[in-house]
Amino acid sequence: MDKNCHSEITYGVLNKEMTTKLLARCRQEGVTVTPAVISAVLSATASLVPVKDGQDTIMNIALSADARRRYVSPVPNHDMAYHASGIAPFGLHVSAAPKTPKDLWQLARIYAQHMNACVNAGQILASPLIAGKALGKLMGPVKMAYIPTYFMSSWGVLPFVEQYGPWQLTAMTPCFNARRWPAPSTMVQTVNGVLTMTFIGACPVIPVSVLIALRDRCMDELQQMIVN
Repeated sequence: MDKNCHSEITYGVLNKEMTTKLLARCRQEGVTVTPAVISAVLSATASLVPVKDGQDTIMNIALSADARRRYVSPVPNHDMAYHASGIAPFGLHVSAAPKTPKDLWQLARIYAQHMNACVNAGQILASPLIAGKALGKLMGPVKMAYIPTYFMSSWGVLPFVEQYGPWQLTAMTPCFNARRWPAPSTMVQTVNGVLTMTFIGACPVIPVSVLIALRDRCMDELQQMIVN
């Protein structure tokens, strides 16, 4: 893949007003932003998964997150080193994917329960061991059996400000090298009240048209969750 693929990236952005409304709705529903976004991502992904002759299939989504606040003592926000950890993948049948705003929030609550149970079980502490084994497998030929359907990385609210002396921070455009990662990936972050979702894939394994479709459908699902 590293010789025949390149990384393609597209971005979905909620402005300050819509980000504020999403946060308020998440509080109302008793979840954080991460489960809400994952619910929208799973719904969007299900709409693009081909299912033949009525056969069902399972989507598996893997999540990594910022582990700094889990340390004792917590690592301060201004330490921008890479402190990612993860939890067990979450599986969902395509046929069970949410189709209405009510269903989307229900799935968000279910995923929040899964996420909290995994964190309370100490899975983020075992993540480096698991990641090390996965990395060892990925260094050779890519084996699809080890790759989830979708990969999420949630960074929460990042500690930037709008003004740095005479300079104004107008935007953040995250990226990473996805040439050897044959599954679509999304990074989620909030900077200065603006939520940004980064959709990344190894093209041509994941064509840019698929990333754009994922972005558009996911952002539409989030809009529906906010207003309904």
